[in-house]
Amino acid sequence: AELFDRNSMAIEEASPFQVTMCLGYTNDSVGYIPADYVWEYTSYETDTTRFERGTAEVIEETMKKMIGELYGN
Repeated sequence: AELFDRNSMAIEEASPFQVTMCLGYTNDSVGYIPADYVWEYTSYETDTTRFERGTAEVIEETMKKMIGELYGN
């Protein structure tokens, strides 16, 4: 699946590691995971997603926590 840039950037910026990259793939996959702000608009991503509103933010917060645990925070 593919997170929106806003969520990916928040994860990367919160990471204490020198290099952190969020990668995603949409074609032949489960699709987009729209950020919360996108749900206020009609868009391809919100019309076709299999995910509920708020999923991107749950993933973002979970990834931040996991990265912190890996780093030793």
